Amino acid sequence: MKFFILLILIILIIKYIIKNDEAPKYCTKGDIGEIDVRVELELLDQEKYYSFHDIMIEIDNRTTQIDHIVVSIYGIFVIETKNYNGFIRGNQYNSTWTQYLSKNNKFQFNNPLRQNYGHIKALSQKLNIQEDKFISIIAFGNDAKLDIEAKEKVVNIRELYDTIMDFTTIKFNDISSIESVKNKILSENITSEEKRHDHIVNIQTELQEKEDKINNMICPSCGWKLLERKGKYGNFIGCSNYPKCKFKKHI
Repeated sequence: MKFFILLILIILIIKYIIKNDEAPKYCTKGDIGEIDVRVELELLDQEKYYSFHDIMIEIDNRTTQIDHIVVSIYGIFVIETKNYNGFIRGNQYNSTWTQYLSKNNKFQFNNPLRQNYGHIKALSQKLNIQEDKFISIIAFGNDAKLDIEAKEKVVNIRELYDTIMDFTTIKFNDISSIESVKNKILSENITSEEKRHDHIVNIQTELQEKEDKINNMICPSCGWKLLERKGKYGNFIGCSNYPKCKFKKHI
């Protein structure tokens, strides 16, 4: 309990610093989102739910970094944190979602559901556990207003505890299975600073390659030509291979 109170005090202090633009360069709003999630997960019964943070695993010579994992008899919760504010719109099929900060100020980012599915797929392979044992949750900052069409859970961070509590169907009957999963996650977690740095560099390279293709009107998902179109929410560029490829980006 003392640790929990201390953690909340630290969060409040850091948030105050950031709000007043006095935060050191290594302290970001993304970091605050990660801390908020950790606090929310501390509310779980620690004897029934086991939380892991900032886990990196390697599959087929590719590394995958996972924000948070919660292991329980009700499934393995894989949580992707996006500490964005503003109005967030998207659906499970779009390759990108949109953040609206004002009428003429919007920003696009990769569909986090797809990103989190990649995490689940990697964990499923690494842990040798079927994908139906995993539960995907995307947790946005508490100031974000969400307009998301998806089967998976997309919530504000403050809803994270209640969201996890909503899952009551037992997926692991054997407690020893839970222990095995916990030990496997810890043993497979990459802690090497060199490998973690390489992971960041690889992501930056992939993002730049994707942006270059889009600038040349080439679909980064399938390689077909991109076309400019008009939609309900304004102009966008979409793949000419639609509906087989649903890539689009608002412009």
